[in-house]
Amino acid sequence: MGAVVETLQGWGRFQSSRSLEHHPDSVEDIQRLVQGAESGSLITWGLGRSYGDAAQASDAAVLDLGAFKAIQVDPQAGTVTAGGGKPR
Repeated sequence: MGAVVETLQGWGRFQSSRSLEHHPDSVEDIQRLVQGAESGSLITWGLGRSYGDAAQASDAAVLDLGAFKAIQVDPQAGTVTAGGGKPR
């Protein structure tokens, strides 16, 4: 799992914030990050379409779920499982 400091902006590029962005490779990585985080210190990042600073967390950690974008279809069970990630 990698982590880098990123400058993030919302949809209108009104305001930016610098955050430590984690790129987990497994569900276990996500579980460790969530379990080790203090309340309010970790958010997930989508496509950056929120207005203003609603999807920013200055001085907090950001969880990028980009690796979890697979869609699995099980016709026999009649289910679809979609990952919470987004393409870069």
